[in-house]
Amino acid sequence: MISYTHWPEDLARKYRQKGYWLDQPLTRVLTQTARQFPQSTAIICGERHFSYAQLNQLSDNLAARLSAQGFGIGDTALVQLPNIAEFYIVFFGHCCKVSDEAAFCLIQRPYISKTLLTRRISPRGSP
Repeated sequence: MISYTHWPEDLARKYRQKGYWLDQPLTRVLTQTARQFPQSTAIICGERHFSYAQLNQLSDNLAARLSAQGFGIGDTALVQLPNIAEFYIVFFGHCCKVSDEAAFCLIQRPYISKTLLTRRISPRGSP
């Protein structure tokens, strides 16, 4: 399990009170939005536009393929993509629909050592 730092309780309470945090899985938020506003734009990537229905369907398709390949709860996938639509498809498909746990997103940072990455990302079945 990848450790993370919890938000300070006072900020978490404030964000919940303001409605920023809904205490719902992101998959539920995406699925509900795709049902309520299927044709509304979810992602703009250059000239490409993806509706909520398309984002939900594409992430469902990826989740099904990953599950068929044996990925499941607790598995880690390393994805290195720029800020493009496919990043969000992968995020929802793997991190939210397959792993069913909070995602560990590694944004390019030059000070992160290869040793740290090796410890965090190891092949299935290795310590």
